[in-house]
Amino acid sequence: MEYKFSFNGGIDLKNDNLKIVAIDLEWAKNWRAVDKTVPFCFTLHAIELPDSNSSDCIRSFKMSAHSLFKKENEKVTDFLVRVDRMIGRFITDKTLVIGHQISSDLHTMRQHSDIELSIVNLLIDKLKLRKVNRELPSVFDTRYDINSRILGQEKLRDVSIRLGIKAIQFELNKGLSLTKLYNNYLKTKDKKLKEKLIVLNWRHAFQTALVYLVDQFCSKSSCKNCIKELITNPIMKEMAMNQISYIDDELYLSSLTEEGINRYVALYSNS
Repeated sequence: MEYKFSFNGGIDLKNDNLKIVAIDLEWAKNWRAVDKTVPFCFTLHAIELPDSNSSDCIRSFKMSAHSLFKKENEKVTDFLVRVDRMIGRFITDKTLVIGHQISSDLHTMRQHSDIELSIVNLLIDKLKLRKVNRELPSVFDTRYDINSRILGQEKLRDVSIRLGIKAIQFELNKGLSLTKLYNNYLKTKDKKLKEKLIVLNWRHAFQTALVYLVDQFCSKSSCKNCIKELITNPIMKEMAMNQISYIDDELYLSSLTEEGINRYVALYSNS
């Protein structure tokens, strides 16, 4: 199943407007298997950039997010082919593809597929060219390419906090890892656990897009209040439009307020 979310009407793929596409792949570690990683969830979060005359920021942007979750008994290659095709639907000559450590995601996809992934290979080639010529910005890594990079503080969480982006992973407090959450889902097939994994993955992609916008765009714009808008959970709730019941859960709803965010920041920092 493909989950589709939109904001301000979403993005019309037929137009040729400049847009950024942030991607994130989640995989679980299985130390008992020969192949120690299993990709299981992927999200693409696309944002259409406004024209240069716009003074608005974030809230005025059109956004679309698409998530894929590996189906039960689905071969990893078949899942990755679906991922490859999804990315291909969004890419044009005016698309900037963004990821946090995007090289790892792309090479993990290629490594785990038994057949060629044409779009993934295209992005890997573009990434190689970017390393040679920094003027080719068709692929951007928010870990290595941002202006505000600080050595030793390169995790997505650290970069986001430094830029004022509030995107706390409260689903993973008290030492619960993504792999543990996924393994719990495999054991129980609990729908809420699956939705938590999708939301976590989606938030990572959205967070990556926001890191790029703040670092490259917001600091140069005339918008003075955009940082105050950069709370991911309320926007994600608006985009989900009741497609994910977990977003109506008391835990998630409590994260929509400043008080709730501060409470989970404290909880997260102590976990």
